[in-house]
Amino acid sequence: MENNAMPPSSPQQPYIPLHPQSTNHWKTFAIVLLIVFIGGIALLIFKSQLQSPQVQNITQQKPAANEILLTTGYVSQQTEQNQLPKPPSPKSGLTINKVFYTKYYPEEHDAIANNLFVYDDEIKTISQLTNYTEPLFYISNIRVVDENSVGFLRCSSGDYADCGIYVIDITSKKITEKKKLERQMLVNTLEFASLDNFAYFGNMRDKSKAVLKLILFDQGILKTLEQIDVSNATGRGGIIADAHQIQFSQDKQHLLQIDTSARSTGTEDFNIYIYNLSNGDKQIIENATHPQWVNNTTIVYRKYVGGGVYLYDIVAKTYKKIDAITQDAYYLSMLQGTDELLFTDYEAKQLWLYNFTTKENKKILDGALDGFWLTPTKIVYNEVRLCTQAEQCGMLDYKVLSVSIFDIEKMMKIGSIPDRSSDENFLYNMTSYYSSES
Repeated sequence: MENNAMPPSSPQQPYIPLHPQSTNHWKTFAIVLLIVFIGGIALLIFKSQLQSPQVQNITQQKPAANEILLTTGYVSQQTEQNQLPKPPSPKSGLTINKVFYTKYYPEEHDAIANNLFVYDDEIKTISQLTNYTEPLFYISNIRVVDENSVGFLRCSSGDYADCGIYVIDITSKKITEKKKLERQMLVNTLEFASLDNFAYFGNMRDKSKAVLKLILFDQGILKTLEQIDVSNATGRGGIIADAHQIQFSQDKQHLLQIDTSARSTGTEDFNIYIYNLSNGDKQIIENATHPQWVNNTTIVYRKYVGGGVYLYDIVAKTYKKIDAITQDAYYLSMLQGTDELLFTDYEAKQLWLYNFTTKENKKILDGALDGFWLTPTKIVYNEVRLCTQAEQCGMLDYKVLSVSIFDIEKMMKIGSIPDRSSDENFLYNMTSYYSSES
């Protein structure tokens, strides 16, 4: 076969005729180039996979066999005993990192006692939120409703109760009356689940008897959860064991209530009443005080006679003692949404922190009583010292030095609330966003 290929135009390039053997060399060369090209692409893909993050795959994994599911998420059983879980990030809002309170006891009928104040721990300032001038009215049961609102009870101090439930918007300072109560209804305790969902417990005054009522206000609809006729609706419980509170579970499906100076025909009632708000069922924890919701189905409380701290499961209806906590524990305070329980060792005048996950029981402060949460890392408490023989301390064995703030991460006192730094103005009628009971 005749080859029609033309010779190269340049004399420096030799002419190579294209015969069958040279064609095979070109095929081999092309195959080698193709293999090198494919190998290069494969190498680039491999490198990119090595450099890509795997965070999404990790976060979507289910817990392994050696992990347990708690209210705070997946927590490994291999967590070191001396290492606490990281607290939740502080929320933002006008009620965060602040303490709300009245300055003096309501019984003093001072105009200042009739108003609501706020201490801002971030900028260390005190502000007056309300401007009531009537001297015979007082504010109590202060409750932080959400990130921007605070609720409270305002009553007259005359022979007949004249009370109303109010909410103040911290941004605008606008006060809204949520419920005007019956003329003779004296409210002992109040708690909010939301702006339009709250509960209150009190008695209707009468010369011969009292009618106790626990009422739920839900979106404008009133529901009486309990009504009891008693011969005596006032009295005193066990002094430091006293408890007057209402608390909703985190999912708002249940409500607990205790008032140690009401309900019974005598002067004490150390029972915790638990109400199912969907079907009306009621459970009772007897011989108990200072309750707190741990999660939607578990309550932690102090046993009144005998002491000690216990857990009650409202589904299984079972009890369990927490052996690591002292018998002298009082004033339990859960940091909601976590496994952290703050409590007072009353006999030793100490604050302790117990973790339900790690089981660690840690003393955090001496010379302290009655702590509650200001933020996930700060607590408000009564700073105290023991009385001397020369001092007049009444029924108490200590004197309150100040209402102070302690940083758990730094393990140090970081300040005091200025107008609460005296023995006469201790931690009373005070609350914060993270405090579920004050």
